[in-house]
Formats: sequence, structure tokens, C-alpha cells
Amino acid sequence: MVKHYRLIVSYNARAWCHIDINVPWTDEALEDIQNRFPSDAGYHIEVLVATDEHRIVEYTSQGSRLLMSEPIFC
Repeated sequence: MVKHYRLIVSYNARAWCHIDINVPWTDEALEDIQNRFPSDAGYHIEVLVATDEHRIVEYTSQGSRLLMSEPIFC
């Protein structure tokens, strides 16, 4: 199973963006992002890992189906 990461990027102590990664080549993607947002240029990257998820499921007489899934990060 592929881990789901959320990277929170700050620039000069201000929120800049967040990037979600959930691909099999996570290590390569993390390294690439760290190279694009170097700390010596004023960037800070906080790495969060999804540990669980919220799901909304619909149950009907025809069965069940997943309507939404949202990761929970720590």
C-alpha cells in the first residue's frame, strides 16, 4: 500500500502551499520537492503522513458505495 504524505511548505515563516504525495516513488518525489524549495532560500517543509481516513459511505438496497474518502494527517 502506498503511503499518503502532505508537505506543508512555508516561505519566510508564512504558509506558501501544501503538496499531497501518494505515489509508489515517494522518496524520489520528496527529494525533488526538497530541491525545489531549499531551506537556504527561506523555505521550510513540514512532512505529515496520513494515518487514517474519514469515509462517507452510502448504503442502499442495491449495496454500498464509497462517496468520499479524506485522509487524516499527523
